Amino acid sequence: MNIRTVIVVSVLGLLGGCSKSTHPAVGTIAVVQSVCDLPAIQAAREGQRVKVRGLFTMHAHGFFLRDEKCPGYMLILNHAANSPDISLCTPDRLLQVFGCPGGNDNGPIVTVSGVLGPSKKTMPEVGIITVDEMADFENVRTGERLNL
Repeated sequence: MNIRTVIVVSVLGLLGGCSKSTHPAVGTIAVVQSVCDLPAIQAAREGQRVKVRGLFTMHAHGFFLRDEKCPGYMLILNHAANSPDISLCTPDRLLQVFGCPGGNDNGPIVTVSGVLGPSKKTMPEVGIITVDEMADFENVRTGERLNL
């Protein structure tokens, strides 16, 4: 092979190996998002791992995150087989600070990580996440933060 062919093949190989993607890989977690960002998150990250922060709230049908800045928006928390207790009844430290279940007047504001479920196109302000991690608990009354 002559030198020009080697150079052309090398350059094509390098260019062909580059990939520009606007979406993170399936296994990666982007920066922590707000519940208010749900429509954008769902459009870009459905079926992928995400981190979302919001006020932990209890409802007759389960638990969800919300944000007072965007009333009507909610992220429903689904429990997976190996996920933490999403009621905040364990561990003991969370139980002492927030009660059981934890959706009382003490807060908390929490960051959840997990896989974002499929959205209902007619309700982009409502999402579902299968939780595999809960962290950075903040008491809305006292401002106390717990990282468990």
